[in-house]
Amino acid sequence: MNLPKVLFILPFWMRSSTRQSFKVQKDSKELFPLLSHPPFPICGFLRDCGVRRDIAFGSHLTSVKIILSSSSMWLVTTVHPCVPSLVSSLGVTEISNVSVSEDSGLGSELLHKIARKPQLSSLAAIDLQRLCITDRVVFDELADITARGKMESTMRAVLRRTFEEIRDADFSGVPDHIKRLIETLKRQYGVENRGLVEMSDVEIEQNIIEYEVANPEHRLICAVTWAFASIVVGHTDPLELFFGTRAAESLYSNMFSRHNEIGQLGKFLDLLSHETPSLRILEVGAGAGSASSLFLAILQGFEHETGQTRFREFIYTDISPSFFEDAQEKSKTFRDRMYFKTLDIEIDPQEQGFEPETFDLVIAGNAIHTCKDISTTLTRVRKLLKPHGFLALLERTNPESLSLNFVFGVLKGWWNACEDWRQNSALVTEEGWYGVLQQSGFSECQATLYDA
Repeated sequence: MNLPKVLFILPFWMRSSTRQSFKVQKDSKELFPLLSHPPFPICGFLRDCGVRRDIAFGSHLTSVKIILSSSSMWLVTTVHPCVPSLVSSLGVTEISNVSVSEDSGLGSELLHKIARKPQLSSLAAIDLQRLCITDRVVFDELADITARGKMESTMRAVLRRTFEEIRDADFSGVPDHIKRLIETLKRQYGVENRGLVEMSDVEIEQNIIEYEVANPEHRLICAVTWAFASIVVGHTDPLELFFGTRAAESLYSNMFSRHNEIGQLGKFLDLLSHETPSLRILEVGAGAGSASSLFLAILQGFEHETGQTRFREFIYTDISPSFFEDAQEKSKTFRDRMYFKTLDIEIDPQEQGFEPETFDLVIAGNAIHTCKDISTTLTRVRKLLKPHGFLALLERTNPESLSLNFVFGVLKGWWNACEDWRQNSALVTEEGWYGVLQQSGFSECQATLYDA
């Protein structure tokens, strides 16, 4: 049977597609007296490569003869008599015999190297957590905390003023989700203006401008704060603020970018893609692509570093195809591995053409909390994963946050929840996520990565 020619540029012991193990019983120098070093590894052309279908596992290499010539080196081998012709002959044509000095710079251009990493599938959760947080980058959060605190005080002042302005307002034409937002905020802060502050118009304006100048990626927060009273009475469409100026995309990207800077997520993805470089990845609720941009950037970094492909395909899904054109442009580097499909994760994915147990990794970035029933949605997600597959769940976990409820509460999707315990906010606490994940059939959480 004619088999294709193969060029091997790897040490022989690194490849064993037949799972055949050649065991040398004697010392290497005794077997190869004519060479100053044993002949492996050798960079060369392996001629007439064939694999027998009647391979006997456990066969031993019993003899080696070396024939040297000016142009090539031949190794004639014999294996255990039970498979006398498993390896009949091995011809290696020498590529180069030129020694390379350490300072020549050529050493870094080797076409292979051995990379040793922990095996992710064998790690206990506590060990994975420890690996991810080791050497994590720590940022000075004081300036950010101070700025966010000042902006939240400004929101409280705007909220107090809004309550006063809408006291006698007619809400008959206001959407139901806006009514729920006001009712919720009133319960939390409206009793005697609990926790609210007074500010002059000038001070409110100055604080918003200062925050936007210092944090341009948070301009959505500033825009909603500016227009909050107008949104509440129905004069301003919040969707225009979110998606008319790409302000939401900027905010989401900023939410995720810190994970790349800290390095914890990168350590996990390195282990995952090192063990399984043929990853099949699915992102649900991808939206503007902030989460996918984060994951692809990390994986691309590994590919540039090692020259190894770190994923086989990435399927980018959303309930609407409206984001796909921009997402395709952003990910054009991976156009041969990126696929774009519509998927409503609140409907059985199998009915939408997605086969169960086919993905190594499912990404959900700020997506699951918008679903009506989190447990049911997570069960659907779990069914898409291969056994021992991973769900990367990126979520905010502070349902009491004024700023998040204030800003995102103006959207209808924030109030989709049907669970009794999610009526005041779409968000779920960290402990709440652990519970609902186990209810949905997931194992214990393997690692929890924080963005601060």
